[in-house]
Amino acid sequence: MNREIIVQLPEDVFNGAINLAQVSGFAIDELMAKLVRVVVKPAHTAHQNRALVQRLFALFPDDEILALANLKMDSAKLVLFNQLLAAQQEKELSAGDAANLEALGLHYDKINLVKSYAMLEAVRRNLRLASEPT
Repeated sequence: MNREIIVQLPEDVFNGAINLAQVSGFAIDELMAKLVRVVVKPAHTAHQNRALVQRLFALFPDDEILALANLKMDSAKLVLFNQLLAAQQEKELSAGDAANLEALGLHYDKINLVKSYAMLEAVRRNLRLASEPT
C-alpha cells in the first residue's frame, strides 16, 4: 500500500527538485519516493539513523540550528504538563488526563530530541548558545 504526503518547500528548493527530476529522467513523485526510500531503508540500525539525522542537521543554516537548540515547549502546554505530572504524583489522574499526559510527554520528548541534535551541531560549529536552561 502506498501512502501520500504533502511537502511544502521553498520555491528555490522545489525548482531544484524539479530540475533534478528532469535531469534524472524520473517524474518528481518517483524521484522523491526514491530519495525517501534510500534515507529510511529498513536495514538501518538505530545508530545509522542517528548518524543520518546528525548529517541532516549539519545541512541546516546557523540561525535554524540556534533556533532549534533553544527550542522550548509552549508555555501553556508546559503548565498543563506540570499540572498533569503533579496529579499523577498524587494518584489523582483520570483516564483522559492520563492520555493527555502521555501525549504531552511524547511532545516534550520530541522537543528534547530535536534540541539535542541541534545543540550537538551548534557545539560542533562553535556557535554561541543561550545559557538559559530549559
